[in-house]
Amino acid sequence: MKAYKLKGLVAGLLFGSAAAFAGDKDPAKFIKEGVWRGVFRVAEAQVPFNFEFKGKDTEHAVFTLLNGSRRDDFHVQRIGKDSVFIKMNTYDAALVAKIEENGTLSGEYRSLVPGFRGNSLPFTAEYGKSYRFVEPGKDVAPAANLTGKWELKVYSKEQVPNKIAVLKQTGNKLTGVIMQVTGDSRELEGTVQGDQFELSGFTGPSPKVYRGKINADGTLSGEIGSGIYDNTKFDAVKDDKAELPDPYKLTFLKEGYKKLDFTFPDLKGNPVSL
Repeated sequence: MKAYKLKGLVAGLLFGSAAAFAGDKDPAKFIKEGVWRGVFRVAEAQVPFNFEFKGKDTEHAVFTLLNGSRRDDFHVQRIGKDSVFIKMNTYDAALVAKIEENGTLSGEYRSLVPGFRGNSLPFTAEYGKSYRFVEPGKDVAPAANLTGKWELKVYSKEQVPNKIAVLKQTGNKLTGVIMQVTGDSRELEGTVQGDQFELSGFTGPSPKVYRGKINADGTLSGEIGSGIYDNTKFDAVKDDKAELPDPYKLTFLKEGYKKLDFTFPDLKGNPVSL
């Protein structure tokens, strides 16, 4: 009799455990394959970006940021059953996103730089939307064609060399790159609507947006939004002959010096001079 009861108890425990396990076997959510439109919220402004997702699991998943003709791929890590972590490759930042019940994404862009940790930009993303700023069918005729080279004068707390913008406009669509002596913005994508223009870019570093107005005299004026960093104002004049400053003239020896002259300690504390 006792053996019969023991067998019944064991069978009951096994059945109960199996049922409980089956009840917890809720399949983990994953990002839907295809093109997405995301929007960062920076203060009260919105900075849109586009990306493509491929792969049905973390082993094969590829997250691709889209900017004009540029493509940047990133690996995806799963966090729990409904979230993902996407490290921005060589940059000390990551996207952390939750897959909501309705299939949209919500999360934030996080800085991983010591001293900047805690700084973040919230974002949301919707599946199946490939436009950047303006929904199809809602464009306004552009007031001008911005194709060409522009010299940008940037107003900052610290003096900075002018930038050069090389833009291409086809209808309402605007693409281009902003160059400076230390590098460039990488490819930007945006739109011209009436006398207003917008460009945004997100390739891994903090997202950027360039917004402005086409003035009556043909010049441009606007603002550069740098995500988790400060915003700056700019004016621009179209100039096909515009060139960046000679980088070799930005750093020079002070008057009276013909060579570097400084001393520093080596690993053993001994002075080393140049």
